[in-house]
Amino acid sequence: MDLYFLLTAILVFVFGTAIGSFLNVAVWRLPRKEQITHGRSHCPNCGHELRSKDLIPLVSYVLAKGKCTYCQKPISPQYFIVEFITGTLFFTSYLLYLPQDFLHWILLLQGWFVLSVLVVVFVIDLKHYLILDKVIFPMTILLLIFQATIGWYIYNAVLSDLVISSFIGAIAGFVPFYLLWKLSGGKWMGLGDAKFGLFIGAALGWPAIYLAYMLSFFVGTAVALPLLLTGKKELSGKLPFGTFLAIATIIVLWAGDWFMRLYWEWLGFGVYS
Repeated sequence: MDLYFLLTAILVFVFGTAIGSFLNVAVWRLPRKEQITHGRSHCPNCGHELRSKDLIPLVSYVLAKGKCTYCQKPISPQYFIVEFITGTLFFTSYLLYLPQDFLHWILLLQGWFVLSVLVVVFVIDLKHYLILDKVIFPMTILLLIFQATIGWYIYNAVLSDLVISSFIGAIAGFVPFYLLWKLSGGKWMGLGDAKFGLFIGAALGWPAIYLAYMLSFFVGTAVALPLLLTGKKELSGKLPFGTFLAIATIIVLWAGDWFMRLYWEWLGFGVYS
């Protein structure tokens, strides 16, 4: 194995866990209307300010055996899980891109940005049934600026095909879920899911956004059906659909071309390009 590749892959994973540590802060503070950058991290149980040795991704949690160093109360495994999953997502993206030049490193950076937002939305929606405007709207704008910059670099044009696809994708991602929310009075779909569609559509573009939507319903059904059959969830109960959208978006980011090719071949149109 190439030494450069091995060292880079390790550094990417470590970098991902560090980002995951920051995402944990966002997941904790944003639903509580706290500023992400306000003050140092603290124990959620005793409130003791954490030192540098308490904030080493993955390592600190393992060495402390999942307990606060100061009050000895258990710390949620979410912190370890989010750090590990973010590191794994970053590492996997690196393997898929294998960037060799500046452009592909920028595309990988954009992918990491999208994955980070998806992780935040996934966890907050799973825990609080919330998709926050303060996450979706600024991150969608930043993503579109990112897309415009990449489009300018590649095509030397502000309104490149990449940007147009992102705009169409954002609209296509928002409108269907908004109509479901509006027509049902919020019973079929939450408004937050429609707003999340803006970000997903901007990230995936057109027509990949609808592939993500289709997969999200499959994922949602696969999770909800066993819960309904075992009586752990009622038909009228809430489901954090944003988490399913996040999972589906990651699948499309990594394997969207393969799914589209399979779909078009199934329809008899030959190889999708």
